[in-house]
Amino acid sequence: MAASADGEHSAAEPSLEEEASLLARKREVAARSAPSPPAILFFDGKCNLCNATVDYFIRLDRASNPPRIMVASLQSPAAEQALKDKGVRPDQFINQSDPSQETVVYLSPSGAIATRSDAILRAAAHLGPWWLRALCWLFLLLPALLRDIAYRTVARFRIRLFGSRPTCRMPTKADRRHFL
Repeated sequence: MAASADGEHSAAEPSLEEEASLLARKREVAARSAPSPPAILFFDGKCNLCNATVDYFIRLDRASNPPRIMVASLQSPAAEQALKDKGVRPDQFINQSDPSQETVVYLSPSGAIATRSDAILRAAAHLGPWWLRALCWLFLLLPALLRDIAYRTVARFRIRLFGSRPTCRMPTKADRRHFL
């Protein structure tokens, strides 16, 4: 920067304070316009019903760029690390001896954790068209105790009714951008 004879900066060039202020304003605007982090749904990668639900959510989110939801099998290292960062162990959500105690886990963009019926309803409301969002919010008005009785009943029989895979699913090339 060129200074005049009396030590003042020329009008054509901003001072250091003005440059710092301009840079701070640019950062603030960039932070406000940055997309929020995607939600994350953790699921039992061996369960066919869970995989079909994940396929549906990915279909709902296929056109989003960047994705509004990411998914990860509870058995995966990515889930272990992401949940550990939140102070949660993924193995507390997988119980092969009592499938009714197993649950999906939804991590909202704000960082809130939901399980069981809350997780499914909040994920569907986050992704779905207006009518699905409205339906999910109506179900969320019901007491969690009642919703979770239904959730646990389905969880108990899901493997018998829908089957399971011997290993966790591998994402297709098209779905890879939705997986952690």
